[in-house]
Amino acid sequence: MAYTRKYFLQRVKKVNEVYDYYAKKGYYNEWIYNNHIREQFNISRSTFYVYLYIDWQTELAKLQKTEQQQPTLF
Repeated sequence: MAYTRKYFLQRVKKVNEVYDYYAKKGYYNEWIYNNHIREQFNISRSTFYVYLYIDWQTELAKLQKTEQQQPTLF
């Protein structure tokens, strides 16, 4: 599987879903990172905070829109 923007955004989506699940329960960012994100996704703390900042929903929608508009050869 090649590394593309689409797969990157899907990874960001998974990290955000895990974060949202535990944040709604009242856990702190540091606890969520140490107990779930670090080992599951193998990313640093600074990368974790960058992933939280990315607007993955809008970017995935743009990518899907452009994929639908582009004709394929096969």
